[in-house]
Amino acid sequence: NGRTAMGFAVLRNNRRSASQWLGIIGLCLLFAGLRWNNLNAPLTPDEGEYACAAQSLERGLAPYNHVFMQKPPMILYSYAAADMLCPRVFWAPRLLSCLFVALATVLLGWMARREFGEGVAWPAVWLATAMIPLPALDQFEAGAEMFLLLPLLAAVALYVQGRHRGHLPRFCFAAAFLGVAAVLYKYTALPLLLFLW
Repeated sequence: NGRTAMGFAVLRNNRRSASQWLGIIGLCLLFAGLRWNNLNAPLTPDEGEYACAAQSLERGLAPYNHVFMQKPPMILYSYAAADMLCPRVFWAPRLLSCLFVALATVLLGWMARREFGEGVAWPAVWLATAMIPLPALDQFEAGAEMFLLLPLLAAVALYVQGRHRGHLPRFCFAAAFLGVAAVLYKYTALPLLLFLW
């Protein structure tokens, strides 16, 4: 009788593991399916501005002196990093922004699971994957908003981790560093970070 109960427990765990893997594969397919067709589309005017400023940065020129820029500097560093990772690929920043969004989505799922349980984590991740590229937004542009998601959610995730472990001051420096990175992508992150602090 004990062996039978243990066999059912193993079978239940295997089913849950298989369903989790199917969920992860489905989520990856949805993420890629929503984005693959627009990766190598022509650059938008903002993306061209960022790419030009990033190329001047790579040549050792100060972007705000030699190229007109009205955005915070982190977007330039992201474009320069993408150009260094994939030289001569004009849509490399879009790949990098997709990576940032994917990691931010994973963090969102982790936080939802940590705060509300596994039953909330999967719907949160699926909804975020579908809602970030809404048609009315410039969702395929590798803009500051797409890069902003990762440091912003990482700062919130550190807060969640520190609050649950009871060691919140330990995580404050890393959360502050990530918060500054988020603000240097876009100033609109500041109210949320002030609320978090």
